[in-house]
Parts: sequence; structure tokens; C-alpha cells
Amino acid sequence: MKSYWLWLFLLPTLFLPNFGYFDTGLGVLETGDIMAIPILALLIIDPTKNRKYIYMDYILRPGLAFVFWSVLGVLLIYFSYQYSKPNAIVSFSLLKIGKFAMYAAIPVIISRKLQFESIRNDFDWMILGACLILGASTILSPGHPSLKTEATIDFYYKALNLVSNVLAIFIIFLTGLLVVGYGAPRWRQAVKFSLIIILVGFSFTKGRGGWLAAVSGFVYLAYARGLLRARVLVGIFACLIALGGLFIFNEEFRLEVSRLIISPSESANSSQIQVSDGERVMTWMNEIVKFPNAPIFGTGFHHRGGMTGLWWTGSHNFWLQIFLETGLIGGGLVILIFSRMWRHANGEESKKIGISIPLKAALVTAFVGGLGGEYFYGGMGLLAILLCYAPVGAHSVLRHHSTTQI
Repeated sequence: MKSYWLWLFLLPTLFLPNFGYFDTGLGVLETGDIMAIPILALLIIDPTKNRKYIYMDYILRPGLAFVFWSVLGVLLIYFSYQYSKPNAIVSFSLLKIGKFAMYAAIPVIISRKLQFESIRNDFDWMILGACLILGASTILSPGHPSLKTEATIDFYYKALNLVSNVLAIFIIFLTGLLVVGYGAPRWRQAVKFSLIIILVGFSFTKGRGGWLAAVSGFVYLAYARGLLRARVLVGIFACLIALGGLFIFNEEFRLEVSRLIISPSESANSSQIQVSDGERVMTWMNEIVKFPNAPIFGTGFHHRGGMTGLWWTGSHNFWLQIFLETGLIGGGLVILIFSRMWRHANGEESKKIGISIPLKAALVTAFVGGLGGEYFYGGMGLLAILLCYAPVGAHSVLRHHSTTQI
């Protein structure tokens, strides 16, 4: 048995629903959180040779700087806020940073082990397996009409909006790989059949933000690949048929789609049909004016409510929230990481193996999804986009290249 197969086989378990959970008193450990620990340990001790001087290094450096800056900002809670018992607040935020670092570390280490084509091929199957787990699990989630009982609530995903955005990233990534002709014939066939299950599960998430993110990613994918290419036209036609079928046969999907549209009779201020944003823009405007209150260090990673002045529910915008909580430098580092991933996706090596357009489409999907929710603080959201990037991050870089060139 190949040394890397065990952790590769276990990776999809990070996307399992919750089969119970463990309350630490400072938060809840989900199934994925528990499984991440042995997977990370297996990756560290795996004897597979680690590739050095890779693109992932240029993601890792600002990532480590972000973690350091976030820890510093959290420790400043002791001096910036007059809590009577600050230890619990600081400990909670530090644990959140630890979760972020743990989930980010897994793709970082994986990228160092993808130097061989055989490992990359098995990695592709792992991505597909993770998508199938998510898709199949959401079909049987508590939101399904046959499972609306209190007994099932704790055994599934805490936030189906997050699952919706994760599925959106993976669906667009896999569709992009199909459109550009990536992968072995057997894998491509498996993806085509698996997407049926995955799309049905996607429709059960009730995640309108994820659906809009997927549409954005698909539009970019069609534009980047060329609308008149046969595979793109076939993909558009297949998506239209799938959406039509889901709208007709899936009542839950039809209801959630209808909630996106405000008819003239429902809108007191307009005689035209409007698209509902779920009051997202109002929430952003309410929170963005609070940035000057803590512009350098922010309020502290995942430190909301209380004396911060921030809504404890968050701004429902990851990009805004990260600036509010980690300040200009922390938010800037996150934007730098994202922009470098995009730049690496544009590289010649990425284009050569056929992953450039699919990755960029996944990044567009993730960016739009992040505008509607805080999905990249750790967990499967952060893991999903970094796993899509990992094969590109595995590309070798000449040692004399400077950071500005990367």
C-alpha cells in the first residue's frame, strides 16, 4: 500500500456531517475538526518526498504573517477592552485562529507531496469523493422533508449556507476541469455521473448565496473558455436542463429561488421586479462604518459583540469582516493571499496542465460566496478553496525568483 493512500482516503471525512459533537465550553468540535487532527499527523509523518521551492511558499508566508498578526490582535483584547473576565474571550479567539491554521496547514502540506502524476491522479479522485459526501449528505440533511425531527439536528451540518458555498466551489471547479478536457477518461466519466448527485444535494442546501456564487463562477468559466466552444455550449445546455428539472421536481429549491425575487405587489417602493439581497447590503453599510474604531489591529479574530460594537452575528461578508477583526494589515494579507492564488493560476504551468481556468472560476465563485457570508475562517470553506489551489501550489519555482515576480 502506498504511504500516502491513508491520509488521501481519510481527507473526504473532513466534509462529513456531524455524527454528534463535543462541546469544549469555548465552542463545539465537529466531526471534521476531530478528523483533521489525525489527518494532519499522517501528513506530517508521511515519508513521501516533500517538494521544495514551490508556489505554495508564496501563500504560506503571508498566511503565517496573518496568523501572527491575528494572535497579536487577540492578545491586545486584554488592553483594549475592559472585560471583567477576558480570558474566556481571548481563549475562544485563539482557538478560532488555531482552527484556521489547522485547516490551512492540510492543503499546504499536501501541495508538497503532489510532485508525481500518480499522486495527483489519486488527489483528483479524493476531490470527487469529498464532493459526493457533501452532495449525498445534504440530500439526507434535516432540511429534507422526511427528516424534520429534532433528533437529526445535531447529526448534520451546522450551517447549510456554508455547505452551499463549498459545493459551489467544487461544482464549478469540477465543471471547469471537464470543460477544458482535464483528467483521465475514467475519472471524467465518474465526474459526469457524480455531478447529478452533487447538484441534487446542492439544491437541498437552501443556500441562495452559494447558488448565486456558482452562477457567477459558471459565467466566468463560459467567458474565459469561449462561449462558442462545443464543450461550453454542451455545459450550458446541460446546466439549463438540470436547473429546470430541479425547479420542477424539487419544491424546496423552487421555494428558495422564489424568495430571491420581489414582485411589484411585494415592493412598496417600486413597480418593477427586484432581486432580494436578504438585507446583506444594509448589514454591510451598518458594519463598515465601524472600521475606523479599530483600523490597525481590528477588534480581534472572531471577536464580536460585547464591547466591540460589532454585531455578534457578523457582517455576513467575509472580506469586510476580516478587515473589521484583524485591521488593515490582517485584511490586506488575506487579499494578498487571494491575489497570489489568482496570479499563480495564470502561470504557464497551470495552463499547461489544464487547471488555470477551472481554478480561476473556483476563485471567482469563492470571492462572490464570501460577499454573502463568513465562510473562510477555517473548516470546510477554507479547506475547499485551498484544495482546489493545491495542484497549482505544487509547481516548482526557481530559487532566484523574487516575491514581487510571484
